[in-house]
Amino acid sequence: MNKSKTTHAILTLVAVAVLVAVLTGVNERLGITDSAAFWVLFIVGLTICALGPLGQGATYGWFNPLHIAGYVLGVLLLLGAAVLFGLSIPGISTIQGAIVLLGALMVVKGVLAMFYRQRR
Repeated sequence: MNKSKTTHAILTLVAVAVLVAVLTGVNERLGITDSAAFWVLFIVGLTICALGPLGQGATYGWFNPLHIAGYVLGVLLLLGAAVLFGLSIPGISTIQGAIVLLGALMVVKGVLAMFYRQRR
């Protein structure tokens, strides 16, 4: 396994651990607020995206269909701004709901990234 895939795997495990911790309430027992967990997940997601094929438009082409789908999903990351400024989001009433939505977006973008062919 190369260094990039190892980094990606570790970041993915961190994201899964944060999501599971919030859903089970373990984060609060460890003294980590839901808000802090959201921002950890947000930063991990941005890092995974930047290091993966969705962050390499010059290599794969900025306007290929997978990148465009990634851009559309990325716009949904305005969720971070909504959480930061305490704005309400239709259908999301709690920070835990925002964490679940962010986790779901990360999964979809991760699946999109799997469709990229390997660089030679």
